[in-house]
Amino acid sequence: VHLSPNDEPDLFAATIGGLGLTGLILTARIRLIPIPSAYIDVENIPFSTLQEFFDISKESDDSHSYSVAWSDLTADANSFGRGIFIRGNHTDQAGYDLKTHSQVRKIALQIPIPAPNFLLNDASIKAHNLIYYKKVNPGSVQHYEPFFYPLDVLGNWNRLYGKRGFYQYQCLIPSECAEEGTANILEMIRRSKIRPYLTVIKNFGTIKPMGLLSFPRAGTTLALDFPNNGKPTLDFMNKMDEAVLEYKGSVYPAKDGRMAANSFKSFFPKWEEILAKKDPKISSSFWRRVTA
Repeated sequence: VHLSPNDEPDLFAATIGGLGLTGLILTARIRLIPIPSAYIDVENIPFSTLQEFFDISKESDDSHSYSVAWSDLTADANSFGRGIFIRGNHTDQAGYDLKTHSQVRKIALQIPIPAPNFLLNDASIKAHNLIYYKKVNPGSVQHYEPFFYPLDVLGNWNRLYGKRGFYQYQCLIPSECAEEGTANILEMIRRSKIRPYLTVIKNFGTIKPMGLLSFPRAGTTLALDFPNNGKPTLDFMNKMDEAVLEYKGSVYPAKDGRMAANSFKSFFPKWEEILAKKDPKISSSFWRRVTA
């Protein structure tokens, strides 16, 4: 079956962001943007508060193709939420060409085994975040590979979380209440003893999603890496789900490993439309969990 926005549009909408449930995609044609270089002019801007993040983000919307921010949620109350806003455009400077990532990617360090649990703790992560905040380079020209995938400089970086691993919790708060909703979620984290070791915050653009279960839409998204400490971690993420629901937001299905069925159905009210398009011979543990 050939799918596009014009050919079989209902099945196309069910397949785009459809969690692989409608069938096997044999080939795909994707429209790309032309770029003058594989390198990006990068600017790193420190911010002290969440409001400063939103101000810089609004300023960057029309001038920069790419933007994202790292935020320190391990800091003390007076510095909580500080971070680095990272923005960039493909450079048009002479001397930078279209080299592919295979020609430039270098892994600086391999993590051979899961790290001992004591190695990654609140104190060590707090110290690392402080150093990162103080020592950040204000600007540079980077190849797109380290710009988009900075953690890949460490081979098997996930092993830093030890044998217990981690949960990544990524949520979205719609633009009409993004500042209030994001601030309230950060306040929940500040008041709790459950602190994420890595926090990324960014604004999505205004392009309307095409898929029935598409996660990106206009608003602010938080991606939070929580070390897996068992029930306390899971209970706290359930509370975060409730807060996200209050703001009519959603949690990213592709990164989820614990979302309850009632939460998923509230986050994605069009989920039942997938049932009519779903391949009856395809399922997943995720789908069985969230549609129970």
